[in-house]
Amino acid sequence: MVKFAKLISSYLSMLKKFAAISWIIYSAIHKKLIGRNSAIHHDATLEYHAMTTAMYWGSFFPLTVQRMRLALNQIQVNHPPSRDLIKNNMTIIKKESTQRGVAGAYLHLQKKLNLDDPPRVILWYFGGAYLSGDVEGNIGIAEKVGRQCNGKSRNKS
Repeated sequence: MVKFAKLISSYLSMLKKFAAISWIIYSAIHKKLIGRNSAIHHDATLEYHAMTTAMYWGSFFPLTVQRMRLALNQIQVNHPPSRDLIKNNMTIIKKESTQRGVAGAYLHLQKKLNLDDPPRVILWYFGGAYLSGDVEGNIGIAEKVGRQCNGKSRNKS
C-alpha cells in the first residue's frame, strides 16, 4: 500500500510540474500572438487575458452540479493532510441526512497546551454552497492554514 501511495504521489508531482511548464509555454505564446487584444479590458493583466482565452473552451461544457462536486472533491490531491494528522490528531464529525447543520472536523495542531495559554482555534468553512466539496477534501488546506497561523495570536493582554 505504501508503494502505491508513493507511486501516486510521484505521478501527481510530475503532473503538477507538467501543468506548470505547459502554462509557462502557453502564456508566452499567448503574449506574442494575442497579447491584450482579446475581448477583455485592455488594462487587465496578460495572465488574465491568457487564462480567459484558455478557459473560453470550457463554456462549451456546462458546469453541472456533478462536475462541480467532482472538481471540488479533488482539492486534497494538491493539499493532502499530513500523515501525523491523519493517524493521531483528527476527528471527523459526520452528520446524518436527517440532522441539521454541517459536517466538520477537529484538527488538533497545537503541540502542548500550557494552562496559562488559551487554545487557538480557527473556524474553517469550506466553499461549495451546500452543493459540492466535502470535509475530507478540505482537511489538507485547513491544516496548512492552521499551521501557518501557529503562534500568531490577536489577543494580547
